[in-house]
Amino acid sequence: SKMIDLNQLLSGLGLTSVPVEAFIGAKLNCKGPLWPELAVNCAGDSQIDQVEVRSGNNVHDIIVMLDQGKLHGDFNIKKTAIDYKTEITMGKDDNASKGFSSGEIIYAKGFNIKFDSDHFDLSNIKHLAGLKLEGAGAVHGSTTGNSAAATFEMLLDTQNVFFENFSLGNVSGILEYDKGIMNFSNLNGKINNSTYQGQVVVDLNQKHIKSQIEIPRFEINELLSVVSRRFIMPVEVSGLGRAKINVDGPFQLGKLSYQLNAQMSHGSVVSEPFDILDIKLESNSGEMHIEKLQMTKNQSLLNMTGISHPD
Repeated sequence: SKMIDLNQLLSGLGLTSVPVEAFIGAKLNCKGPLWPELAVNCAGDSQIDQVEVRSGNNVHDIIVMLDQGKLHGDFNIKKTAIDYKTEITMGKDDNASKGFSSGEIIYAKGFNIKFDSDHFDLSNIKHLAGLKLEGAGAVHGSTTGNSAAATFEMLLDTQNVFFENFSLGNVSGILEYDKGIMNFSNLNGKINNSTYQGQVVVDLNQKHIKSQIEIPRFEINELLSVVSRRFIMPVEVSGLGRAKINVDGPFQLGKLSYQLNAQMSHGSVVSEPFDILDIKLESNSGEMHIEKLQMTKNQSLLNMTGISHPD
């Protein structure tokens, strides 16, 4: 069947400039009266493509774009609103996501849509405010909005997650979006035996990221796996420790400001054992200062400081 532009359809129903776009093709059986009170129910199978939630009408205003999918369900058309419920399959083969969605679109007010999936492959999110995200797991959430703006909230419980090519392991938490601010809160992560908690706030308007992460326990090789796509440690290291990381700055990695405090024990560097390794790093716009690098072995103490300039 011919694809229908959802945004144009809603505009024709009086809900103009809605920040949602989708193209839908369907084979449906419809029944119900058109008069005196409109009450039509349609059921069947549909295809959906180019699903977008956005903050405006330009390409750079797209917040979320989803992969093409198949729907099986029904919807009701009434005088003042449309409501629906449907099963969803999105993506193909091993990357296919499956779930359920329901919602209501009130012509004079806006929309409220819920979605649930016990297996959602993050690769089926084709665009998330320009951020690169990989992994799979359970996603439960909702999106609401009107002709002025849209917001969404997701509860995540995901595995093998990569964010901007940083390996985050298994991650659970809450992802929210409102007025250009994307907030990852109540984050709990695990990389093998290492654990961390924290929050990440991304200001899409200012292209700015701010984060506070606490790592109560880590194994150094597991911690280094976070940056394995970007950096390979040239020497062999081992040890157990804990750390706190604060990040504040633009999206460009080389211009970030951050503070790292870490303490490690009972490890080694290039097969040279140590008792305690205490590290404090600070970076201002990408220029890294080694404020403290202190290694203790038996009764010996080694201190080091330095500066690393960005390219």
